[in-house]
Amino acid sequence: MTPKDEIPAAAIRHEDPALTDASAEAVWSRAEPESPCRRICVIHPESGLCVGCLRSRAEIAGWLAMGSEARRAILADLPGREGRLTRRRGGRAARTKLP
Repeated sequence: MTPKDEIPAAAIRHEDPALTDASAEAVWSRAEPESPCRRICVIHPESGLCVGCLRSRAEIAGWLAMGSEARRAILADLPGREGRLTRRRGGRAARTKLP
């Protein structure tokens, strides 16, 4: 018998047999607002806002330390920020369009 055979499988996988799926979900769920990050992390050069989530650099950097009220205030303000992003004027599609 090898030493690995003597150790219970739950101990090898660091599982707590008393922890059910429901209790694990309760441990990881939060009453805090989730991050609006869309994983399109590009800061717009003129507005200073992230193109994906519309937050500023300071808001992105401080998100984890913010309280729920501050997060909710930012989330409520995001829809009005879309107009602050200027769009490119055509790009490749405009140059290749037939007259």
